[in-house]
Amino acid sequence: LLLFVAVAVSAQFTDLPGWTFSSSENFDKNAALGQIGTVYGTDIRGYSGFKDTSKNGQYTPDKVLSVHDGMLDAYIHTENGVHMVACPLPEGYINRLYGRFSVRFKSDILPRYKIAFMLWPTSDTWVEGELDFPEGGLNTG
Repeated sequence: LLLFVAVAVSAQFTDLPGWTFSSSENFDKNAALGQIGTVYGTDIRGYSGFKDTSKNGQYTPDKVLSVHDGMLDAYIHTENGVHMVACPLPEGYINRLYGRFSVRFKSDILPRYKIAFMLWPTSDTWVEGELDFPEGGLNTG
């Protein structure tokens, strides 16, 4: 099963009225499975070594994440009955009070899997505000 996430593909970014452009990730360097942290820095690997919130998946970025052809590829699969998943953080943990965000992604149909792009409070306290955009199942075309 394959999930492709293209954050930005060869786009030119500039400030917009009222907004200051701060960062992008074009995924312009290839990285094989297990190499994304070496190529893009360890922060992009995100969560690692523990179960996801459903308790059905194990965060294993080195078995899931790779980059090719300008895309971050998440190889969502199961090994020995354990669902291998990832939570990549292209910018690591950055403190942002507000912002404007744009993500482009494409997915195969993956029954029982979901995706969420989210902002999480730096306090790591859920009640202080988790914003998910979008969040939903990957079970339809």
